[in-house]
Amino acid sequence: MKVFKKLLAITMVAASLIAFAACADTQEGTNGDDNNQTSEEKTTLRIGTVSHAYTATEAGVSPLEDMGYEVEIVMFDDFITPDTALDEGSIDANLYQHLTFLNNYNEEHNTDLVFMEPIVYPFAGLYSVNYESLEDLMANGAGGTIAVASDASNQSLDLQNIEAAGLITLTDEEKELYSIADIVDNPYNFEFVYMDRNVMYNSRDEFAAYYGISNTVYEFGLDPTENLIYYVDYIDNALGLCVRAEDADTQWAQDLLTAYTSEEAKQYIRDNNGNAMLPME
Repeated sequence: MKVFKKLLAITMVAASLIAFAACADTQEGTNGDDNNQTSEEKTTLRIGTVSHAYTATEAGVSPLEDMGYEVEIVMFDDFITPDTALDEGSIDANLYQHLTFLNNYNEEHNTDLVFMEPIVYPFAGLYSVNYESLEDLMANGAGGTIAVASDASNQSLDLQNIEAAGLITLTDEEKELYSIADIVDNPYNFEFVYMDRNVMYNSRDEFAAYYGISNTVYEFGLDPTENLIYYVDYIDNALGLCVRAEDADTQWAQDLLTAYTSEEAKQYIRDNNGNAMLPME
């Protein structure tokens, strides 16, 4: 009887140890699966954007759904928060910015966000409600006000293109970003002011000229081909798909690229944005 009790006790301890080990293995397996779900096997993707890039962001939804993903577009009201949210992990990717803007954000915030590939590009240039051409602006608009973007990266691009139009000269000191303070020659005595694009467009008749970008002009409710007196091809400043560096090689990130560079996505952009943006070919 004592031998039987000892054998029973040993059997119960062994069973407990086996059960504990099985639970531990199950726990570890579950954690491993969760990690894989997070990094490699996502089934739901949250993509951040802003209003002027909504159509471009929406273009990839159907191809992604065909791959089996559930897609949520997350809208933001400013240009900084989508990168902050991406860095913090509350979204998986964003689509709204060009490479210069992203590089400036990474430098200022010590982040490591990656511009995977350009997806769509707008055009840009000088607009004027009061002058019919660049020559008319030079001849009759001297001393007037020209409005440019308030954020550093876009202000730099605006000024460099205004210089290319022949209205100003910027410092010959090579800089990553130029500002209004870097104007060294202003032969037409224009006054330069910086402001948010929407404020600029709303006050457009008050300026001799203003620097606009087609997708934001269209999003504001204006025809981006009207009042354009100096055209700039913005293909070198295309808006791209961005992710965290550690996610760039995951399968889901590669699927994002496949979806947004598909012919279905490109045709969606052509059909739904009033020619304010063009897909990369």
